Amino acid sequence: ARIEEALRQNFDCLEGDEGSGWEFGKEVTVGMILKQLEKINEILSINSVEVFDLDADVVVEKILLREDELPFLNNVVIEKR
Repeated sequence: ARIEEALRQNFDCLEGDEGSGWEFGKEVTVGMILKQLEKINEILSINSVEVFDLDADVVVEKILLREDELPFLNNVVIEKR
């Protein structure tokens, strides 16, 4: 729950992206997500992060958005090992 909450907050158009609000049209990359996850003390290690583009129905390294779009976090799946 803490992980999903942190990610949702990061992509928020008012409070996300370090408090300045997520910019319309700003792409979402695996690297950005990893950076946010690394800030969560409860996470000891991360084996992989997958970003799934719902429109293209495929796993991608980044999601490109039009200048009037914001990212939509559909689902967070965490596998504990």
